[in-house]
Amino acid sequence: LTGSNLTETNLNQANLTRVNFAGTSLTKATLREANLTTADFSSAKNIPLEEIKSACFWDKAIFTEDIKQKLANTAAAKYPSCQKWR
Repeated sequence: LTGSNLTETNLNQANLTRVNFAGTSLTKATLREANLTTADFSSAKNIPLEEIKSACFWDKAIFTEDIKQKLANTAAAKYPSCQKWR
């Protein structure tokens, strides 16, 4: 998905394991309950922080230090159900 424009794309419950989002625009993308294990957001654009926090295993994804700090201060709307990814 490198360099893609995923503005307003519904990625809910998608398996995004190991996906590289380099140069990808994620403006208003939805990620609820998506599997983000080792997904690389380090050079993604317009990362929707609340949506990241509503995804599964977001803490195992790759982010810049700046985004990690912002995520630490962002509350999730609700705890995701990640049972399907276990």
